[in-house]
Amino acid sequence: MKALLIRSYGLCWTISITWELTELFFMHLLPNFAECWWDQVILDILLCNGGGIWLGMTVCRFLEMRTYHWASIKDIHTTTGKIKRAALQFTPASWTYVRWLDPKSSLQRVMGVYLFMIIWQLTELNTFFLKHIFVFPACHALSWCRILFVGIITAPTVRQYYAYLTDTQCKRVGTQCWVFGAIAFLEALACIKFGQDLFSKTQILYVILWLVCLAFITFLCLYVMVWYAENYGPRGKCFSECDDSNYTEYDEQVSEVFKGETELDEDIPTTRWRGKGSETKSTNGLDGQ
Repeated sequence: MKALLIRSYGLCWTISITWELTELFFMHLLPNFAECWWDQVILDILLCNGGGIWLGMTVCRFLEMRTYHWASIKDIHTTTGKIKRAALQFTPASWTYVRWLDPKSSLQRVMGVYLFMIIWQLTELNTFFLKHIFVFPACHALSWCRILFVGIITAPTVRQYYAYLTDTQCKRVGTQCWVFGAIAFLEALACIKFGQDLFSKTQILYVILWLVCLAFITFLCLYVMVWYAENYGPRGKCFSECDDSNYTEYDEQVSEVFKGETELDEDIPTTRWRGKGSETKSTNGLDGQ
């Protein structure tokens, strides 16, 4: 399901690996996160998650779904807005839109994907904390309904966030992103409120190390994705990137077709009837009969 939503091998594998690290760092709060190394590496990462990623991406190719390129940006159509925004950084705050993450900036691209990783991990953590704090089994209807609901709203959320992160023409985050973020943080606040005894045992150092590891792995993921795309990946083309020769040849062919039709029309005399029993009127320099 994650592969159908994210549609990127690199980011899916990164989320799979970072989730196992998340289990290690939060193992002191949730004892069911304690697993042996071969269970985490072989069963979880390679077999279960790896098979799910391959199956999801295969379904995407079979259905001809659009692939998300998180490490790239779309064509820059104009730089006027970027220059204007850079100049406005030294002026008072504007009441127009605010561009939080500039797709042209490599640093802000890393920060954008890093924020995506944190919210994704937080959403998955909420699943386990809610079951542990409110004490209901995984097979409970409430658990399945929540997972189904989150899965449904995740699809448009990822699409909107991807558009904001990669498209320079997208000026603001979509409403679905705000709703999803609000749901994730409200769930986290509910867990903290009703699980104070549990969270009183939190090791702050583990949380800080978890955030640092997420930042490092996010940077490494984007670096590898960019390197792979530059060396082995196909270069996608859009209308602004296509060679001019293709359009030139097409225009020449169309011009020749229209030219031939025009010459053919000039050779064919056309007449117009004025009425019943009346003589024809010449329209191409030919006398009426």
